[in-house]
Amino acid sequence: MTLEKEISKLLKKYLKQDGNVCYAEKLFVAKSVLLWVYENNKEQKAIKYYIGEIDRYLNGEITLYWEDGTIRIRKDNQE
Repeated sequence: MTLEKEISKLLKKYLKQDGNVCYAEKLFVAKSVLLWVYENNKEQKAIKYYIGEIDRYLNGEITLYWEDGTIRIRKDNQE
């Protein structure tokens, strides 16, 4: 499981293109989280967890964001 492979999967699944215009609203956050995960986690279990959370984020199931340098995960029905 490589970073490039995971980014490629996300692009294929979530990148929308209309002519020369690409729509990737949530992919910027997703990519930043993936980069952090691969740089700071050596355990495959942790990497798989974050990849799953990124997929849930891109599906609109949760909110994923950075706050003070920390990744935050919030279910959309929470405040």
